[in-house]
Amino acid sequence: MRFSSLWLSVSALSMMVAGAALAQEIGAMSTPTEAQAPVATPTTGDYVVLNINGEEIRKLDFDKMWAEIFAPKQAPEFDKLPKEIQQNILLGLVSERLVYDKAQAEGIPNSPALLAQLKKLERQLVIQTYLDQRAQGELSDDALKAVYDKKANKAGANEELRARHILVATKEAAKEVYEKLMAGEDFAKLAKEKSDDKGSGAQGGDLGWFTQDRMVPEFSKAAAALKVNEISKPIKSDFGFHIIQLQERRAGKAATFEEMKEQLKQEALQEVNRNVVNELLKSSNVKLFDAQGKEQPLPRTIPHTPQQ
Repeated sequence: MRFSSLWLSVSALSMMVAGAALAQEIGAMSTPTEAQAPVATPTTGDYVVLNINGEEIRKLDFDKMWAEIFAPKQAPEFDKLPKEIQQNILLGLVSERLVYDKAQAEGIPNSPALLAQLKKLERQLVIQTYLDQRAQGELSDDALKAVYDKKANKAGANEELRARHILVATKEAAKEVYEKLMAGEDFAKLAKEKSDDKGSGAQGGDLGWFTQDRMVPEFSKAAAALKVNEISKPIKSDFGFHIIQLQERRAGKAATFEEMKEQLKQEALQEVNRNVVNELLKSSNVKLFDAQGKEQPLPRTIPHTPQQ
């Protein structure tokens, strides 16, 4: 029935109509006190809750979709909400339905603008669904726990470093920056002027505190080998050439698996997505041309992104 397909937008309108009062009522119901007035016993069985221009909405259908709004959490019992809140929610449902029916009658579902948006959304959902399916095996608790154990056992993984860097695209540019630093020029000033990493550059190159596993291996290895305040020679990574200065180091506190689980999940998902795209890039026949029709080199791999 049409009621079912519209329920997600109905829920948004319903909550908007009910407002803060609904949240307060639900919160109060979750911790009942002796001061609360007794509620009436809800009606059992199935019956017609609403009739909107001839279309019946029955209680069992309404209850099922009310529960879906709050899933996977337990939905508050609709029948135990104050009558005024119930009516506001139902008013939101009716309002949404009337607007939707009017829009349908005026041909909005077939408008070119809406169809273009739906096509774009469909494309995004197809891509995301495919990537999610490819990532399932890598996101199990067992797989994440194995990654966690590896990180926890890595030598120096718990030591935290604070460093700043200047990132440039070429070896020549890196050499120039390094020589200026060795001549006594201010690191923060050069980072703001020269670094291609504009985020850290605006902070004088400061990357804050990090553990070695949060950065690309070349960067981590070089930073960990430095003494405090020492400046590295140019270090090459997938992002360019880094000149690193170690500012501080401290013993880190090992995070538990549960504390790191969400971060591990996001890192694993990013890595799976990168590998999937790299597989497709390597097996595809894609060519890049300039304005004169001359073929240009096109990278066939997406580099690792340093974790910060």
